Amino acid sequence: MEYLEIVLMELSGAVVVCDRHARVLLHSAAAKRVFAGVPEFAPGCSLYQVCARASLEQTLRLVSQYAAGKTGVAGSEAETALVCAAADGSRLLHCRISAISAPHARDPYFLCTFEDVTRWITQEEKQGQRLKTLLMSMRSSLGNLVAAAETLHDHPEMAPEARHSFEEVVFRESTEIQGRFASLAQEVGGMQGMRCPVADVSSADLIECLAQRLRNEAAARVTMTGVPLWLRADAHALLAVLDRLARFVLRERSGGAIEMEALLGDRRVYLDMVWSGDPLPQPLIDAVLEEPLPGAAAGVTCGDVLRWHDSEVWSQKHRRAGLSLLRLPLPDSPRQWEMSAPPAQTVRPLYGFLPLRQGPEGLGDRRLDSLSFVVFDTESTAWATGGGNEILALAAVRVGDGRILSGERFEQVIRPGSAIPEETLSLLALSGDALQQAPTPQEMMQPFRSFVGDAVLVGHNAVCDMEWLRHTAEAAGGHLDNPLLDTLLLALVMAEDRTDFTLEGIGRDIGVSVNSGHTPMEGCYATAQVLLRLLELLAERGIVTLGQAVAAADQAAGRKHAQPDRRFQEEQEGRDA
Repeated sequence: MEYLEIVLMELSGAVVVCDRHARVLLHSAAAKRVFAGVPEFAPGCSLYQVCARASLEQTLRLVSQYAAGKTGVAGSEAETALVCAAADGSRLLHCRISAISAPHARDPYFLCTFEDVTRWITQEEKQGQRLKTLLMSMRSSLGNLVAAAETLHDHPEMAPEARHSFEEVVFRESTEIQGRFASLAQEVGGMQGMRCPVADVSSADLIECLAQRLRNEAAARVTMTGVPLWLRADAHALLAVLDRLARFVLRERSGGAIEMEALLGDRRVYLDMVWSGDPLPQPLIDAVLEEPLPGAAAGVTCGDVLRWHDSEVWSQKHRRAGLSLLRLPLPDSPRQWEMSAPPAQTVRPLYGFLPLRQGPEGLGDRRLDSLSFVVFDTESTAWATGGGNEILALAAVRVGDGRILSGERFEQVIRPGSAIPEETLSLLALSGDALQQAPTPQEMMQPFRSFVGDAVLVGHNAVCDMEWLRHTAEAAGGHLDNPLLDTLLLALVMAEDRTDFTLEGIGRDIGVSVNSGHTPMEGCYATAQVLLRLLELLAERGIVTLGQAVAAADQAAGRKHAQPDRRFQEEQEGRDA
């Protein structure tokens, strides 16, 4: 390891070695420069302090699966590339990650290289200026060449001395143009080498960078909605296009705010810009697409970038009344389907068919479609050990107006009250160091309560988690009286004979494709998708207020609680036999 550290310090590139928990073990001097704006960056810190957690965490998990041969990729090819956002959303980083094995180590380490995509922006702007200067300098020579050639053509009877003079002009200007054309070709070749390579990028990272840029430069607000998706793109060029189109929409239609959502359809990721009002005329859109991008070299346009991605742009009415959208269909990434299922649960899940709480008096009369929800999920030791239940992580995302506000998230690792065995941590993809440095449950509660506000809490099979949250709030000297909706119980309202209580099973029954994933945040997104569809189905049954939903769920829970669990009885009888 000491030898590797010496080698890294001599490298000119930004290289980081980390473990499977993204803890930095070693880094090159260039990496310190790339992350110069983050004082915490040093051996022992987490890469999640400098890079967007979700996309990097998924990539480390995917490369681990490559290295273990779980995805059909040979261990020697356990490498992938992505573009991720810096943790503060200020820039995009091109990252390549490969797994490296170490003697006597159970898990691989990861070699990560980083390059600031803004480097391409700066250098392309400089090259664009040089190209413009070269092209302008060729105008004079071309003019002289054309004039001399036309004179020779129009006056075949010209005296030999005069003809020789014009031929000298043709030769001199042709030589000059040839030299400048060679310089032009060299610049263009350099530009091609500088283009950001196509790589996997999360829609959330692109939208977050766009949102910060527009917030800082145009005082505009971008609200990210929906579930983040992976796409494959030239992230730098695509971000420039999104910036240009967003400013166009803000000017023409929306004033100071737009929404952005990623949708999956027909092996494409649709990036939608949404605003209140009418669609934009296609001729107006086409005109913007053919304008050169600000700062882009060689007059590259939005249309050029979209053609690189085999894409186009159009405007149409949104599915929500009174709204319209601008849609960009982009190539999706196979990563959407490469992620394997979570580890098989070794402990039979316990489902809580217990009554819900309606919350403060008067809230029950509020219509469900007027409420703000916070969907939460936890990571605990219960399913991994079959013993005591320690909550080790909490995540939440806001839902409102019929959409998932994926830009409003809460994620926190929590310090346990007792030591957690290493074999349990390996199943949960958490590190002992990260847990020991995390806040206690009581310290976590204040920022969580601030995030929740007066929203309705929503979880899946969440009764026990909710009791833990309320107990923790009381231990921290406060309270958590927010009402709770449980998607498991709401699904029972729709079908009381249900036997599959998983999010995936409920999703299949109600026509929503979900994947509860590996992390609490992925569980939040899946629960939120199921919630939105269940609210639509409840409304069709006349259940439109919070009080009606809680009452219907409580009735379904009461009937289910009174029923014997036949599957459990059969399993028990089989063991006794």
